[in-house]
Amino acid sequence: TTIKTAYDLGASLKKIGKVEVYPNNLTNCAVNKEYVPTYSTSSVDANAVYDYWLTFEQSADNLKAVQLYGAEIVNDGHSFRYTRDTGVNNSVKLVYNYILMDGTVVEGDKAPIFTALMREEMATEHTVTLERLNVPMDAKYIDGKDNKELTWIDNWIWSNNGEKVFALNTEAYSLTELLNGMSDVEKAVWNSAIANNSVKLTVIGGEGDNNQDNDNDDMGHNVRYSVDTKN
Repeated sequence: TTIKTAYDLGASLKKIGKVEVYPNNLTNCAVNKEYVPTYSTSSVDANAVYDYWLTFEQSADNLKAVQLYGAEIVNDGHSFRYTRDTGVNNSVKLVYNYILMDGTVVEGDKAPIFTALMREEMATEHTVTLERLNVPMDAKYIDGKDNKELTWIDNWIWSNNGEKVFALNTEAYSLTELLNGMSDVEKAVWNSAIANNSVKLTVIGGEGDNNQDNDNDDMGHNVRYSVDTKN
């Protein structure tokens, strides 16, 4: 079938202007977790990078660090990970080779370099499966004045003039599995937090993966547990 049209349907590749790509350093990297690099640019054609691949910077010191810390490039060159705890508080350098939309290839000595730093302390990210909640939601009267069962909710005394108030009397999930899975160091931190009334429970979700650096930093300073969403 031949279709005729008065319009010119021809297409040609646009010649992209000078594109400066600056890969962002990776910080607070954990062991056995893959990381995908990001970059910034002041160029007009900000989305001009069609594809990229990572290589290690080839200096003798860097290649020695790669071997010592168990650094690996995986996923067809698109991501990176550490495989050994020896990398704690150390780093390796990687090269961000890329191809622009017009076919221009920037690689090797002409490609930009970034650094991947492992966090100062290695914390363990635990996974605890939370079953569907199916328990009676009992409540009880408690004294709302200077009552520790209430003040943790928003960190201030409820202004109810000392009247008794309803409070949930159901412990939905046991912390036994959580506590038993902690290392001695994590237990010490946990007990200290309990003693100083500084335990905070936060649900993390949404676009957390889009802020990789802050996410890594959070894991380095907190005990985190993932919810099995299949339940």
